[in-house]
Amino acid sequence: MANSWDECAHVLANGASRPGTLGAVTALAFDPHSELLWAGTAAGQVVSHYSPALVRYTSYAAAGSVFHPGPVRDLLIDDRSVFTLGEKVVHSAQRRGIANWAVPTDKHARHLQLASMCASPMGSGSEIVAGGTSNGVGIPSENDVVVVINKNSNTLTRSAPAEASLVKLRKSARLVCAGTSNGYVQLRDPRTLKVEHRLAAHAGGLIDMAVEGNMVYSVGWTVRLGHPVPDAFVKVHDIRANRALVPLAFAAQGGPALLAVHPKQNSTIFVTGPQGHFQVVDVNNPGEGLFFQTNSASFVTSMALSPSADFLAFGEADGSIRLWTSVSPSEMELGTAIPDPEKRFCVYETMEPEGPDVPANLNPRKETWRRDTPLSALGLPYYDSPLLSSFDKWSYYAGAASPLFNAPTKPDPAILASLRQTDFVGYASLPRHLRGKRNAVSVSSQDENPDTNGFERARRALPAFMGSTSHANTRTAGGSKAVALLVEQKKKTGIPLFRSEKERAELARRLAKGSNDSAMNDDDEEDLDEQMADASLLSPTSPGLPTPGAGGAPPAYYGVKTIQYSKFGVEDFDFGFYNTTPYSGLETHIPQSYANSYLQLLFSLVPLRQLSKAHILQPCPEEGCLLCEAGFLFRMLEDTNGANCQATNFLRAFTTNRRAKECGVLDEADEKGTGGMDGAHVSGMNADPGAYANMVQRLNRFLIDELSKNYDLMTSVHTTSVSASARAVSTPGGPGAPRRTISGSDVVPTPAAALEAATAAGTAAALRHGGSMHEPANQSRNLVSDIFEIEAITRTTCGSCGATTERKSTSRVTDLLYPRKALSNEAAPQTDLASIIKSSLVRETLSKSLCKQCHTHAAPMKTRRILPPTGKLPHALAINAAVHTPEQHAYWLAGTEDDAGRFSWRSAAASAGGGGNKNRGAGTSAPQSSAGGGKKGKVLSYVPPKLALSVVNEDVRARGVWNEDDLAAMPDAAVYTCRAMIVQIQSGKEASHLCAIVKVPEAEAAEKKEPADDGRTRTKKGKKGAWYLFNDFLVRNISENEALSFPSTWKVPAVLLFERADLPYDLSSLITKPDPSILFEDMSISRHRDPAMIRHRILTPEELPTEGTLVSIDAEFVALNQEELEVRSDGTRSVIRPVQRSLARVSVLRGEGVDADLPFIDDHIHTRVKVVDYLTQFSGIVHGDLDPETSRHTLVPLKVVYKKLRLLVDLGCIFVGHGLSSDFRIINIYVPPAQIIDTVELYRSNTHPRRLALRFLSWFLLKQDIQTGIAVGSDGNVIAGHDSIEDARAAMRLYRMYESFKIDGRLDDVMEDLYEEGRRINWKPPSNNSTATSAGFHSPALSSATATR
Repeated sequence: MANSWDECAHVLANGASRPGTLGAVTALAFDPHSELLWAGTAAGQVVSHYSPALVRYTSYAAAGSVFHPGPVRDLLIDDRSVFTLGEKVVHSAQRRGIANWAVPTDKHARHLQLASMCASPMGSGSEIVAGGTSNGVGIPSENDVVVVINKNSNTLTRSAPAEASLVKLRKSARLVCAGTSNGYVQLRDPRTLKVEHRLAAHAGGLIDMAVEGNMVYSVGWTVRLGHPVPDAFVKVHDIRANRALVPLAFAAQGGPALLAVHPKQNSTIFVTGPQGHFQVVDVNNPGEGLFFQTNSASFVTSMALSPSADFLAFGEADGSIRLWTSVSPSEMELGTAIPDPEKRFCVYETMEPEGPDVPANLNPRKETWRRDTPLSALGLPYYDSPLLSSFDKWSYYAGAASPLFNAPTKPDPAILASLRQTDFVGYASLPRHLRGKRNAVSVSSQDENPDTNGFERARRALPAFMGSTSHANTRTAGGSKAVALLVEQKKKTGIPLFRSEKERAELARRLAKGSNDSAMNDDDEEDLDEQMADASLLSPTSPGLPTPGAGGAPPAYYGVKTIQYSKFGVEDFDFGFYNTTPYSGLETHIPQSYANSYLQLLFSLVPLRQLSKAHILQPCPEEGCLLCEAGFLFRMLEDTNGANCQATNFLRAFTTNRRAKECGVLDEADEKGTGGMDGAHVSGMNADPGAYANMVQRLNRFLIDELSKNYDLMTSVHTTSVSASARAVSTPGGPGAPRRTISGSDVVPTPAAALEAATAAGTAAALRHGGSMHEPANQSRNLVSDIFEIEAITRTTCGSCGATTERKSTSRVTDLLYPRKALSNEAAPQTDLASIIKSSLVRETLSKSLCKQCHTHAAPMKTRRILPPTGKLPHALAINAAVHTPEQHAYWLAGTEDDAGRFSWRSAAASAGGGGNKNRGAGTSAPQSSAGGGKKGKVLSYVPPKLALSVVNEDVRARGVWNEDDLAAMPDAAVYTCRAMIVQIQSGKEASHLCAIVKVPEAEAAEKKEPADDGRTRTKKGKKGAWYLFNDFLVRNISENEALSFPSTWKVPAVLLFERADLPYDLSSLITKPDPSILFEDMSISRHRDPAMIRHRILTPEELPTEGTLVSIDAEFVALNQEELEVRSDGTRSVIRPVQRSLARVSVLRGEGVDADLPFIDDHIHTRVKVVDYLTQFSGIVHGDLDPETSRHTLVPLKVVYKKLRLLVDLGCIFVGHGLSSDFRIINIYVPPAQIIDTVELYRSNTHPRRLALRFLSWFLLKQDIQTGIAVGSDGNVIAGHDSIEDARAAMRLYRMYESFKIDGRLDDVMEDLYEEGRRINWKPPSNNSTATSAGFHSPALSSATATR
């Protein structure tokens, strides 16, 4: 028995019960003599598919007629023919589809409807036994019969009474087994067809039966309370002893329906239910069965197992066939469902099916026509002009409203149910659920059905007219047409142009306009200009797109967003297409990027953001500290001002966190192929529809706890003696060199710094607990916990004696508890969100247990949490929605006043009207309509914009706040504003994913600063408020109503964050200035660092860079995974998963002063993630260089070098290097463009799109041959090759030479010489520098510049 099974193919079978529809697949059978899968449909069509790829082979009609189609009941295949059983006929045909014969049975039994057939077990094998039922029509003795048909003579030879309606016929070794509708299995003699024995199987009737050897397996119906219900057991009988064996249980809904026996292991059977569940079970070990679920959208109607036992086919009621294959353990490690090419349907290798006849002469002009010349002798096609059948829809593209390429939408079933016809015209009333939706189009996801073919065709058309710059004058208006086509197709698909495509398209547009070709008229030119200039036409975040309706699919901007990769990598993707706001999104090509939405939620909480940023300014001993990584990420999100960011370093530290594995918050699908910590595979969630909603709620609890632990660890280090946690080491430099310290992963703090941090922590804690800024507070207070933690007391009261016990209980995350359904004699519970939050905080429960006071064994015990006073409630409420059932989700779904009374909170809203609060208690809240009263049909949001919460004398009161009246009802309450939500989007065929909906604090503050003349908040034109949707890298401004409402089931709540607004959280005393001492410390965790390999000299305090100081930088990287490519049949490639790189070495050189070009940072970076490829040819890194046990270099953790670079950025240094945009992206640090001087951009011409390599520039301008390859000495040490110090030094020299070219006015001449020489040598410098210089191109401008240096 295979270890597992997985789906490998899914196709539609041919055959329609009536025009325009597909019939169900009623019969399936694998060909034992050929690689074919045969299928019979409800329309009487027989279809065959070749090989596991299910390539269409033959299709022919075998049952019924054109006007009266009948289903195919059964299939039987031998070495020569394919036999088909219809309701009234047995049909034989060749595998090519040509009919052999057909034997009708209505002449012998007029009312018999055939149901099943099998081959006779007699040795000749020339007979087919068939049977069925008459359904009580006519005389049973004449119509309920078993018939025998001879294959050779094509005649019905004999018949016998069936004694009951037959459902299934199968053969054993010497008997014919017939299953009847009354639940018996008849054992018949194949010669006389007499019943020899009967086996009682199922009381309510038999459904399916399988026979192998002497074992009979059956499934059927049983009877309960006089009604037939599916029997949950598979009955097993031994026909040798005529007795029943132990039945097999099948627990899936609907019971078992189909059976198949393993052809190689007789004790293994396959059991399938009607809803797609199937089980593989061994009769001898029924407890070790495997259970699977197909992705069926309808019911399973047939099943077949291949003779090789490697493939399992399912036929479905919608006319489709699903093919599953066995998956071995080695294939499971590869994580693929593509079947092994060595697997076959048959046990042995067979001949390929016979193909169609090829005409001998394909030229009709040379054909000698006669009266008997067959038309099949002609070859096709033969025509000189385009035919209508070859209409190119991409050249004459029709939109979504065209009937040519869009099937009409099926009417709603509720409309058809009430339809009445008058004079061939149908009339029906509009159903209730469709009211208000007439003439409205439901917008589906933009990625669900993209115009891929047109997009690819346009992309291929663009390079057709783009050539070298020297042929620019030959480009005509054909190029602009291709550009327009590309832009138009991109616009329709919602996919942005690559940045390189934008540049090429813009160049083509300018050249087309300047060609003065008559083929391009003024209108075409204006349209092209508009399409290229107006970015809002392409952007899904532009205003005017539809907002979510009350049902249907979500808007396109809620759909799954994927990054498209070009040959230039992810840097070529236009993220600005999806984000025109000043707030940054996060990219998705990184493992564990499902956490992007939660990181946006944490970033929206300003106190946590400030604490994280202050934490990175202090020494932290933890290498994988998530609080540090959060601070680095939050700082980058603040600085980028809308540019795309990636949480690479945070998610990498998150992935390598051992506790994250244990808590199940890692996405296993993301980890496959990337490698976990130390090469171990990560166990996470399965890809079920609610996986990410549940996972992010576990992540909510895990990250808050982990951040709190990280803060505690730093606090404990501050209270420890510095001398005990650091050890002094000697460094090269002589006796006068300063002493260095080395720690596990970071700089050891000085006592002054520790005191300053502790003082800041105590000040902030005092402010939070009602004190003043100068009031002393507990300096050991954990500020992260202080933001979220509720310090409650759990009180348990005995119902018998009244004794109470109390214990302290703290919680940082609250899981919502939904009310149970009220009994008939109970009042309806409050179901508004405020009431549910209140009950979830109090968590009042009743149980029975032993009372230690009165010693009652089953005493009723009441447990309730006592919350702290209002002034000590936490600053933020982190809430897990805990929506696990449709009933719980129904509370959140928005409705109108027509639905008032369905839920209690809507009833309250309807009775309250526009602004009153009548008939609502203190603990009740109701969402109000907009100002001006309760307008009928107004959508109500379940989540209130604010939440009022108060605790007075242990009495907890909660109320949703929609207006000033709600707020005035609880004047002394703590007011929480809804800061952010995480929702799961699930719709149609798209995979479920998470989105963050955030009320951005900066946008909220900007609104308060812009009051209008009437005193109200003024919103800028086109802006909808402070609410923003963060769908990974897509960011869009949305209205408050859209943010807080749940219009349909496609939007599922996961995590909510409420932030306290009445009491500000003052953290102004936290550390804000960086500590530059990390630049003065020489650190290394390498245990065998070689002093001879130290090539840098650290900075002195006098050399501390200031704003505008030049430094040169270069970095080397290693690969954490291999790039995954998809190669198409035409040779084109597309990137499925890009290479994930990690920083391996960074070198920073002084750019000014007497020590210019001398490195002060030359660190190798230790990584805890498994390295797949060291990229030695390009990085110079070899195995062992990044291991603390074997490295001889200066080795530090990634966080240390990141802090150094972060400090240099904050000090205002200007970085000079080659390809810095890519380097900083991989390092995952944001450097303002004003602080970057990239020689790639300096030596780039507007008329030459090519970017020049550093090696070529150094060879041509500096007369220096760098990056000459890798050479490894006998001892394994790298002695030549790529060197980051050499590259950084070359980049600085190129920058200085560029400045001299500009001053002397020779830059344009040098650029022309550069590109001319590059084309001559194909951009590859010769290996020998001296030879290249003598034989290379002589540049007068360069010679002049060299002479003046």
